[in-house]
Amino acid sequence: MTADFSSILVTGGLGFAGSNLTTYLLKQFPQSKVTILDHVDERSDIRRIPSEIRGSDRFSLVIGDLANEKLIETTIKEKKVTTIFNFALSTNVAKSFADPIANARNNLIGVTHLLDAVRKCPDVKVLVHVSSGQVYNPDDEKTELSYLRPTNPAGASQAGCEAMLHSYAMSYRLNIKIVRLTEHVFGPMMHEEGEMSKALGDPELLLPSTTLEPLYVEDACKAISLVAGHEGGVAEIFNVGGQSQLSADEFASLVKQIRAGGHDSGVSNKKASLDCTKIRETLKWTPETPIFDGLKITLETNIPSPTVVPRTAKFLVYGGHGWIGTQFTSLLSKEGIPFEVGATRPGTDLDETIVEEIVRVAPSHIVSMVGRTHGPGVNSIAYLEGGPDRLRENMRDNFYAPWLLASLCDRLGIHFTYLGTGCLFQFDEKHTFDGPGYTEEDVGNYTGTSYSVVKNYTDRCLRYFKNTLNARIRLPVNFENSPRNLVAKLISFNKLIDIPNSITILPYCLPILLKMSLDRFTGIFNLVNPGPIRFPQVMEAYKEITGKSLQYEVLKAEEHPEMVSTRAHCILDTSKLEEFFPEVPTAMKGIKEAIRSIL
Repeated sequence: MTADFSSILVTGGLGFAGSNLTTYLLKQFPQSKVTILDHVDERSDIRRIPSEIRGSDRFSLVIGDLANEKLIETTIKEKKVTTIFNFALSTNVAKSFADPIANARNNLIGVTHLLDAVRKCPDVKVLVHVSSGQVYNPDDEKTELSYLRPTNPAGASQAGCEAMLHSYAMSYRLNIKIVRLTEHVFGPMMHEEGEMSKALGDPELLLPSTTLEPLYVEDACKAISLVAGHEGGVAEIFNVGGQSQLSADEFASLVKQIRAGGHDSGVSNKKASLDCTKIRETLKWTPETPIFDGLKITLETNIPSPTVVPRTAKFLVYGGHGWIGTQFTSLLSKEGIPFEVGATRPGTDLDETIVEEIVRVAPSHIVSMVGRTHGPGVNSIAYLEGGPDRLRENMRDNFYAPWLLASLCDRLGIHFTYLGTGCLFQFDEKHTFDGPGYTEEDVGNYTGTSYSVVKNYTDRCLRYFKNTLNARIRLPVNFENSPRNLVAKLISFNKLIDIPNSITILPYCLPILLKMSLDRFTGIFNLVNPGPIRFPQVMEAYKEITGKSLQYEVLKAEEHPEMVSTRAHCILDTSKLEEFFPEVPTAMKGIKEAIRSIL
């Protein structure tokens, strides 16, 4: 059987092997079109695919996770996909030990969603799943008929995937092939965390007991494409690996020889443990690139980091037309990052409508700037005080909307950023006006407003979603004369409470928020600038900059407890933020810049 390569889908196609297969197929089959579906993580790099291919109408990229089954089904039907190659697996052994549940969820659930989408698309002629040699026990014989006795969670979850593939092949008569690829595939632009990449960087760091069975990536691509066209058994399996096994010393010596400009003096004659007899006899495949030549190409290939790295992220921003949302989308435009503002409204529209929009947009990142802080006739959170109608609005916009998005993102494998609030706390015996501030681990203790009560509940619930970044902001300031700008409001007041508060300088903090989103930070961050501000300090800064004194009365907090209790005054600790972003400017610097901009 000859494979139908007219329209190909490569899932996980921005990884090392997937991107090389994409390039190989488009060069070998001039009439083919390839669509890559990739959830875009630290191992993804679109630069592995030549620019002439990326700019061709034969290539397209869809950002998404295997867990987004509806997106996969839609992509298959819209692109009229006939052949699928799946590389979307987590194979990092160290990470699988650190979080075996996440590894199992990503691999097994992801493959199941892929299979369930494929069974609804009868035009798909073949699915080739690229597993790895990790499914074998290192001490066992490694043939396609060997018992699978993996020794790490990554291998175990891959073995589970193979079982699921076999079950779908039997139950739904799907044409499925499985490739068990050696762990030691190498070539230009390998990811730096890979074992082969580390070995090439400094082979002396290899443990003496390490053995490598190198296979040049182009040879691997040829084998995988041949498997797609094989007419064989149910979920038939093929081992694909190198011919020789090298010890750590032999590999180090070979790398040293290449770097010294030497010639190929031969490598170990020890046979690789991954038995590739079946593919050699059935499909007449053997590696064509000698290890020496492949390593030489890899070491000599210079891939300079471009001035501008092509972005493969795409944002879907809910609340993108609001005051802060508009500033964030302007930043995305400035950075050249594609985005769409959500046309639906979580909490108001049906959940199914929200899912349909997410599938249509296919974002790598979703940001929620949805929230309710004011309403008709009331430009403050006092709007939320009242009867059942106000409670419904409060719960809908401040709890359910972000919770729904976090839940969907967790299910669909999309990174979620929630613009939360630090208006959850109040000063107490431990947290006084002089500090310390509340940390990210602290749970809100302020219940003086309906807004804070609901937001506190949201803050606690979102801790349970592993894909979620919760950025707490407070009393936002920007560099324009807006009624929402804290500085603009304060200089118009004639009475000011003298109490310290953390504040967020948006022009300083939104770029940090974007950076955290792109780098897939998760958990809670107090996104406020270092150094709490007392409101009278803003007036003093105004006088310092303009030489003019504003008329205002300072109210001491101790003498006006009613003013303190009606708002969540607090200081947030910035140690965690400064650990990752030590250059973040102080709040006072932002205050002064805001005053200069407003004048």
